[in-house]
Amino acid sequence: MTTTAVFSLELASGALTRWEGPAPCSLCRHEGHVLTSDGTHLLCLSGDTDDGAPIPVRFTLPATDCGEAASKRLRGVRLTGVLGGPVTLAARSDADIQLLGKAAPVGRDGLPGSSLARLGRGYGRFWRFMVSTEDGEPLDIAAIEPVFVVLDRRVG
Repeated sequence: MTTTAVFSLELASGALTRWEGPAPCSLCRHEGHVLTSDGTHLLCLSGDTDDGAPIPVRFTLPATDCGEAASKRLRGVRLTGVLGGPVTLAARSDADIQLLGKAAPVGRDGLPGSSLARLGRGYGRFWRFMVSTEDGEPLDIAAIEPVFVVLDRRVG
């Protein structure tokens, strides 16, 4: 079992906690508990409190081809949920293209909204996304959706 220092995001309260232990490859919320897996073990995350101290949120998603093996141009990333402040999105492709954009604050009174972080004109087959916010901003992400244009490979 690989051990590393990682962060857990408690979805109900928005609290972010650092812990050391198995390196997670997935996180989910099930029946009020946050569960994680390192690929071989299933763990339940728990803990006390950070006493309300705001913590900046930063996480990186695994690289994905989004179900399309062809090369594609990334146009942006759509975030759905409640974003209390601007959310910074960074993207990096397997072609070593790095892009940066911001999603505007959306959602009010606990009702979700949708914001598109427009990115430059990068290309690649696989993309890795990094998401970050400032200290103390509410963050309740329901969906992260990359917006791609598949590049045409026709001859002629």
